[in-house]
Formats: sequence, C-alpha cells, structure tokens
Amino acid sequence: MRKNNIKRVVAAMLVMAVMMAAAMPAYAVQPRYADIWTIDCRLGISDNVAECYAKVIGESDYHTYTIHMVLYQDDDDYAEWDASGTWAVRTTEYCYVTRGHEYYIGVHVKAYDEDGNLIEQAVAYTNTYNYQ
Repeated sequence: MRKNNIKRVVAAMLVMAVMMAAAMPAYAVQPRYADIWTIDCRLGISDNVAECYAKVIGESDYHTYTIHMVLYQDDDDYAEWDASGTWAVRTTEYCYVTRGHEYYIGVHVKAYDEDGNLIEQAVAYTNTYNYQ
C-alpha cells in the first residue's frame, strides 16, 4: 500500500511539473557568443539624414573588436563605415538619404585575440525603415 502512495505522489508531482512548464511564457533565446557580449545597432532618419549607430562590447580588454557597419537602401549597399577598438567599440555616422526607399543597417562584428587570430564573428540588423 505504501508503494502505491509513493507512486501516486511522484506521478502527481510529474503532472504538476509538466503543467507548470506548459504555463511558462516562451522567451526568444538570444545568441550567446564566447567573446562578444553585446551587439547593438540603431537607425534613425530625420530631414533626409540617417543617423547610423553601432556598438559592440566584448569580454576582454586585450581583444580587438571590429565593426563594419553598412547602411542598405532597398537591399543594396548604400554607405559603409568601419570602427575598431578594445572592449567597447561605438560608432555613430551620418548620411544623406532620399525619400521613397527602405533603409536598414547591418553590423558585422569580428573579435580578435592578442595575437590577431579571429576568435568569432557575428552579424546584427536593424528593422527596415520605410522612408516616405
């Protein structure tokens, strides 16, 4: 009789665990890189001027991080900029744009160790900005 009670309690606990797991909200999993902590990019357009921003934060003061930022117009390269540094690299660039096009930014980041060896690379994009 005692074995049956233990089995019922264990079964009830399993059912509760499954129900709790099913009730939990689903979250998007953010990519986790070995050396790159954060990649951020933003695009703002006002009065025919695009403000293009990119940032990477890495794990080490001794590693070099490069940013290659591309402003796309209707899926074609429109303007490009590069920046590099250690630990935290930020760049803000400005560019004239015209109405009637879609724009977005792509940020290509590479991390290098002290010897100049590529450790990893990652890419991030902004949402498309329809500039009318």
